[in-house]
Amino acid sequence: MLNLFAANIHAKLGGIGKAKMLIGNALKENPYIVSAWVDLGEFYFLDFDPTGAWFSWDIARRLHPDHHLLVKTSTLEQRLEKNIFTSSSYRSEQSRGQFATILSGN
Repeated sequence: MLNLFAANIHAKLGGIGKAKMLIGNALKENPYIVSAWVDLGEFYFLDFDPTGAWFSWDIARRLHPDHHLLVKTSTLEQRLEKNIFTSSSYRSEQSRGQFATILSGN
């Protein structure tokens, strides 16, 4: 759990790479922490990787679709989809397969 706090501190200080690593460590211990997936998505977004951000947010949404942290995320995703992605360029069957692999722990 301390990795989550440390990750957010590093992100605020500009250490996005370190923040992503710390969140990854926390998710290896418990891949069902919705807030960690939301934070990871924000870190990817800050690192100019909207696809990684969207992928992380999709996992959070699968775990807890009505989580309060996803309200802001949903608004941002709508903007991304409208301005960056075509309607199907990101959400491919391959991405869904990668998501299933992450959740299964394989």
